[in-house]
Amino acid sequence: MADGHETRCAERRDFMLYLDEFQDYLHLPQNLDDVLVAARGYHLGLVLAHQHLGQLSDSTRETLSANARTRLVFQCSPDDARSLAREFSPWLSAEQLLNLQKYQIAVRLFRDGRTERPFTGVTPAAPPSLGVDHAAALVAAALKRCGRPRDDVEREIEERFRTYGPEASPRNDVANADKGGRKGGRKGGRR
Repeated sequence: MADGHETRCAERRDFMLYLDEFQDYLHLPQNLDDVLVAARGYHLGLVLAHQHLGQLSDSTRETLSANARTRLVFQCSPDDARSLAREFSPWLSAEQLLNLQKYQIAVRLFRDGRTERPFTGVTPAAPPSLGVDHAAALVAAALKRCGRPRDDVEREIEERFRTYGPEASPRNDVANADKGGRKGGRKGGRR
């Protein structure tokens, strides 16, 4: 008979988390390497996108290599092509990965408990923009449905910090350290 923990694990619903430019999340208190190792047990599927392997620490690259089941590769640098070729050989070489053209993709698919033979394909071009007005309408609809006044949210956050008293001081330092927005973002447009 299974114990309570095993039963709870079996009853978990699958959940997908999509992180574009995921290297930006590597500074969080929870080590992403640990998340990758434990993800399957929590029925957590991760879609992690980044520009090149140089953005990742050695330990994160090793963890990805050991735990990422399906891989998609678009155009890449010579260094990345050499490194990724190990994952696609003997069917795709570093030279073939390096020579992927715009919208071409190399895929190593994990399906039905096993990794399929890698293959290449072509993705559709990005659709044309629906325009600034459409984007503004989406933002307005999301705010109406889920949003709350910023002052209310900031007041609640401040009240939570006050409950910690002097212990909150280092948190305030971290919160105020980077007012400049996201760093390391995408350069040169969409992939």
